[in-house]
Amino acid sequence: MKFGETFDKNKLEGWKYIRYKALKNLIKASTTEVKQEETGKNTPHWSAIFLSQLILQIEDVNTFFLGMERMLQQRCQDYDKRKDLNGLMAKQISKLMKDLCSYVVLNYLAVRVVVFEGTRMCITHIIYILLSFAQMRTRRR
Repeated sequence: MKFGETFDKNKLEGWKYIRYKALKNLIKASTTEVKQEETGKNTPHWSAIFLSQLILQIEDVNTFFLGMERMLQQRCQDYDKRKDLNGLMAKQISKLMKDLCSYVVLNYLAVRVVVFEGTRMCITHIIYILLSFAQMRTRRR
């Protein structure tokens, strides 16, 4: 199973996640940019767009996480103030903690996978530029 499928399968309804597919599409679009550079069209470098989108998404996920953390802290404070005779509130807090841990791990893995792919494409792009430069130099001789 590919990571994107695992990522989608493990997301919780209503929680804010890294938009993994959108970032992967930016990486795939980088091959189009290389072809456009051959024709001399001036477009923003895909890695700058990718990086800015990645940072925005990480900030969004972090904001969501901080809100969930505050909610969890509040529930823990409420738990301290009440008697939880049947353990229901403790179970809810425990589930939220597990969900939050899974959330952090899933987003971390998404960022790690997409950054690896982006880095790989960036290196490929640099090699392409160096090879093009070397070919131009040999043609001049």
